[in-house]
Amino acid sequence: MNLINPSLTPAQQSAAARSAPTVQNSAPASGATVVMTGGSADAMVNLNPSGTLATLTVTLPDNATSQIGDIARIGSSKAVTLLTINGATSIIGGITSLITNQIVSFKKTADNTWMAIQ
Repeated sequence: MNLINPSLTPAQQSAAARSAPTVQNSAPASGATVVMTGGSADAMVNLNPSGTLATLTVTLPDNATSQIGDIARIGSSKAVTLLTINGATSIIGGITSLITNQIVSFKKTADNTWMAIQ
């Protein structure tokens, strides 16, 4: 039974489920790696560390679970001094730090390519 909308075809059900935004909460320690979950057209990782992080790595959704046009957002309640973004062959306009309560967004523009958008 389709819980989204019983009148949708299976293909429409799949598209509707994929378009639902996802929020992933994480309380990383300095030096940690946070891997974003794919499968959503609009994914957000919400970082809630206990204090400022010296270093953090965030891995964007992989090529197999993301599609061109997907948006990946990273937000943090605390500053991150050195931020490394990975998970794709090409990351254009990479962000290297976050200030308190900042949100940054990336859009998948081609296979294995994410671009920072503001």
